[in-house]
Amino acid sequence: MPNAILLAAVPHTPNYYAQKSYGVHRVATEFRKQGVSTQVVHYFNRFTDHELETLLKKFVNPTTNIIGFSTLFWEHYEQREKELVLNKAEFVANYIRTNYPNIKIIAGGPSCRIFLKDRFTNKIDAIFEGFSENDFIDYVTGKNKLPNKVYKGISMYNNIHGTFNFSESQTIYEKNDYFDSCDVPILEVGRGCIFKCKFCGFALNGKKKFDYIKDESILRDELIKNYENFGIQNYILSDDTFNDSTFKIEHLHNVFTSLPFKLRFSCYLRLDLLRAHPEQIPLLKEMGLVGTFFGIESFHYESAKLIGKGIRPEVAKEMLQDLKQNIWGHKIKIGIGLITGLPYETYESYDKTIEWILDENNLIDQVVPFPLTVNNPEKMRPSPWDSEFQKNAKDYGFSWPDGHEYNWHNNIGPVSTRKEAEEIYNRYCEAVSKSNRWKQGGFNLLKSLPLISSQKNPPLLDDLLEMDRYTYTTYVKNIEKNPSIETDYVDAYKKRLLQ
Repeated sequence: MPNAILLAAVPHTPNYYAQKSYGVHRVATEFRKQGVSTQVVHYFNRFTDHELETLLKKFVNPTTNIIGFSTLFWEHYEQREKELVLNKAEFVANYIRTNYPNIKIIAGGPSCRIFLKDRFTNKIDAIFEGFSENDFIDYVTGKNKLPNKVYKGISMYNNIHGTFNFSESQTIYEKNDYFDSCDVPILEVGRGCIFKCKFCGFALNGKKKFDYIKDESILRDELIKNYENFGIQNYILSDDTFNDSTFKIEHLHNVFTSLPFKLRFSCYLRLDLLRAHPEQIPLLKEMGLVGTFFGIESFHYESAKLIGKGIRPEVAKEMLQDLKQNIWGHKIKIGIGLITGLPYETYESYDKTIEWILDENNLIDQVVPFPLTVNNPEKMRPSPWDSEFQKNAKDYGFSWPDGHEYNWHNNIGPVSTRKEAEEIYNRYCEAVSKSNRWKQGGFNLLKSLPLISSQKNPPLLDDLLEMDRYTYTTYVKNIEKNPSIETDYVDAYKKRLLQ
């Protein structure tokens, strides 16, 4: 019987494909290493109240002392889905407080501050922000470590440095995690980013180049365990900049190509680093790359340079095309991110980017636009990790005259408000839809693979990689239009958990 129950959610919306959360298994692994038996529960927001009560009655026992919530992207859910997950979390918290008042209720992940809302007052004991092994391991083992802050009675922890050694850590799945060969887990081969892009605020931004890289033998052992125990061969790598050094690429190339199976993966890459270090390009293909995402952000040079992405637009477009047409070919699917609303970018530049998206000679598989988000620092504080745009907002023209959390104004322009950035974003989205550039590149193909594989006689990964973006988009949209496929997939998991 478990000493801890960790709950993770996934919204019922396209592009999530019922993907299992990774962070909750990172926590479960460390709990288990401390002798705390742990049950992970995915999709708890998709359980009825009766099913949640049945689940809690099955797993909660006299030795249970922790109920935890993993909050990956909760704040970015559509409003209906956000309200649903909060309602389910509140149902669990109320049930535990009423029936098991001595159990600690905790939360972690990027959206854990959502539990600071008034509706959770007296229902949550602690939240853990960022890479929190240095905090939650002490917490679960009973060490009386003082929190960084106490807010509305909730202890808040956000220490990223301590005795925990990421380089020698593994994330280990157990039988009661219910993984199989179709699953595509998130894999950490490194943490943090050597860059400090102006719009980005994360705990390990600006790390040193060779810090937080997995030990070669430790990583190899982890991958082999997952293969031997569950048949897992495919991964989404969460490293913020996978190619931040050729040393790291060579290090991981040694691991991946020495495995007794063919590993395939998708990851984040920086285009300017590939250009500066072309020796990385063939190594990535050899070691199993099938999908990558480049944060281009803008094809306007002054804007890109401002935020820390200084590759010239014509060079970026030419290199992306060359990778698809001549170097990597169609079996490595490329996605790029674009941000609307950055200072200095002109409306003429946006129009040119839309023309590029619509151009049939452009071979990029996926374009993912975002309106610029710069949260009002006065609404976010005390936040342990502000972006440069937040820390020095006035220097970059940002203000929040209406006091709203994210409705910024900018006096540099030409885009002067978040609303204008959203209007351009909508134009980008229309072009992306017309050109079938939503579904296939970056991480999407591997994200959808478990759901695709749950059907009878599904296409294999190699079959999916052979599809052009039109064929793949048609195929995956048919899955999205049939909600019973995802529902059946989630229900099958729930049945295994509750039986």
